[in-house]
Amino acid sequence: MYNSFMNNIIKIGLIFNFFINEAVNARVTTKYTNGLYSYSSTFVRPNGYTKNYYFHAIKVKVFTTGLYSFTSNSTFDTYGSIHHYPVELTNLSKSMIAYNDDSGGGGLQFQINLTLQSDKAYVLLVTTYSSNVTGLFTIIVEGPTNVELIQNDYFVLESTTTTTISPMITSTYLGILSSYSLKFSRPSYSPYNYYYQASKITTTMSGTYSFVSNSSIDTYGYFYDGSFNPSNPNLNLIASNDDGGDNNQFRINVTLQFQCKYILVVTTYNSNITGSFSIEAVGPSRVYFYSITSTTDQYQLCNSYTPLYPNKSSVKKIIVIVIPILIVLIIIIIGCCISRCNRKRMSRHHQNAQTGILSITNTQRIEIAVPYTISLTRTSDRFEEQPPSYESVISSMRIQR
Repeated sequence: MYNSFMNNIIKIGLIFNFFINEAVNARVTTKYTNGLYSYSSTFVRPNGYTKNYYFHAIKVKVFTTGLYSFTSNSTFDTYGSIHHYPVELTNLSKSMIAYNDDSGGGGLQFQINLTLQSDKAYVLLVTTYSSNVTGLFTIIVEGPTNVELIQNDYFVLESTTTTTISPMITSTYLGILSSYSLKFSRPSYSPYNYYYQASKITTTMSGTYSFVSNSSIDTYGYFYDGSFNPSNPNLNLIASNDDGGDNNQFRINVTLQFQCKYILVVTTYNSNITGSFSIEAVGPSRVYFYSITSTTDQYQLCNSYTPLYPNKSSVKKIIVIVIPILIVLIIIIIGCCISRCNRKRMSRHHQNAQTGILSITNTQRIEIAVPYTISLTRTSDRFEEQPPSYESVISSMRIQR
């Protein structure tokens, strides 16, 4: 009986140990899907022979130190390498930890197995065995915990000495397509019954940005340079996408220039569909969204953009032209003031010298004071007969008596 009891204890211990080992050795799977496009960045991959390899960089962060496996899944021949963060694209060997070509399934996919530390950041570079190849891919990561995978090849900063991958900035925009939204005909589609919302896009730094939609409806995105005309949706169209993101969402990767204006049009794959959506823009700087509510809202093209502040040569030209004109105007104003003061002084002088009273004895005098004139006397008074005096009248009357 004792032996039976001990055997049961041993069996329980073995079972418990089995579950403990299973829990410890449990593998958590993380998947990441994206693509290589004709507008993706290029570089010389490890053991490559040309600069025309499109690449996609993914920043990797693990939360538990342990062994992790990175395996690609795609229709084309992939090539992968893992590096310490940050990455110098002009000197990959400096940061590279491991690389692989065909150790994954099918003989065309890479698989990299290595131990990662939880206190460090890594970068996975996904590229192709042959140059100038594009297409979608999926990265499957297995390890003791979930892995944080962040798209990061949109933040390559070029300098005269090195090229590094810098941190990203995420901007979010919320919108809605309703029965009150404007309608248009999607490029290459005739029905004029697709609801859409257009937004003006500006950035504070030139670089490559990623715009990803998130919605319960099947979204479709169009990107325009400078202006958008609903009656001619192919005009100025530079990029479009339907299902580049997850769950029928679009993903548009596009290079934007600072001080240039762009238009992002969000619509749906099927017509007459409404619903809310959000856009997540990721790039080297903040992205500003401005909703366009009228079909007449148009914006000048980037090539015709006039900067907010004039350049130095323009300022010099303005100074050379304006300053002489201002000097001449000041001289004219000073001259006019001096001339006016002189005229006033002369006027007062003549008035004091020429204003007087002309009098004639026993005549009526009239004084006239007019500037620049001489006082006159009524000349007609000189020829009028003077009335007799009172004494002469009295004496005359006495004589007549």
